[in-house]
Amino acid sequence: MLPTTSSTTTLSSLPSSIKLTKEVEPDTPPVLMDETQMHQILINLFINGRDAIQGHGKLTIKLSNENNVDGICSSCKEHIHGQYVKLTIEDTGTGIQQNILNKIFDPFTTTKDIGKGTGMGLSVVHGILHKHNSHIIVDTIIDKGTCFHLLIPPIENTDIKQTIPLIAETKAPQSDSKNKRILVVDDEALVAEFMQEFLQSQQYIVTTITDSKQAIELFKNADPEFDLVITDQTMPVMTGDELVKEIHNINPNMPVILCSGYSETINEKTALELGCAQFLMKPIKNTALLQAIKETLSN
Repeated sequence: MLPTTSSTTTLSSLPSSIKLTKEVEPDTPPVLMDETQMHQILINLFINGRDAIQGHGKLTIKLSNENNVDGICSSCKEHIHGQYVKLTIEDTGTGIQQNILNKIFDPFTTTKDIGKGTGMGLSVVHGILHKHNSHIIVDTIIDKGTCFHLLIPPIENTDIKQTIPLIAETKAPQSDSKNKRILVVDDEALVAEFMQEFLQSQQYIVTTITDSKQAIELFKNADPEFDLVITDQTMPVMTGDELVKEIHNINPNMPVILCSGYSETINEKTALELGCAQFLMKPIKNTALLQAIKETLSN
């Protein structure tokens, strides 16, 4: 259910001021879930929990078997009943205001301050879960915290097994990816870490950095040089488009893929005019990212 390497690494990227607790019920049945996409879900929910806690608090992860689920999905509003494996991410943060609770799974809806998030995370969680015939229930209390209960069908249920799509979204590693060096720049450490693990699984050599100004220094001194830069747009100190300009001042021929959620300052047209090789709109599917990398490196 929880990939040991991925989940352990992801948890280690959270600040030490947040107390982490993991509660796993023994004999929980297995589920059919794409490992990379499960990692995406965990990253998004960990980031939400971390930001809601605002520095000090507790984040709890629970895994259990629920035989008699009866409720309403918070994202698709369907009635849920039957047996599910329940994965709960619980934080002791600020909670979610009732006036936006019904909108949190919509793209571009965010509970964060302006400039501190695009609101794409929970729409990604919604999309992945429903591709796997899974659901989510949200419980929240203002100034007490929020619980995200992920309900995933157990694979041992024969009827469910026949209806769950086996999603193999990531392609097998390509032979031309070997020895290609990619610099990933994203101020979210968990996102950068996920990108590194995912692209390394595709046989790329990946370096990640969470500070755009430090990325410039690293880019200047890289030996051997990078073959590609992938950068987020919304970052403190230096935005993605500003980073692209600095990189092209150093090496005008360096291909850059710019990634962004909703932005009033950057879109595909302005990104290409800026000299980016590709512009990817968040949320980004793994296949779309791999295709963009392949096309960029082949040019």
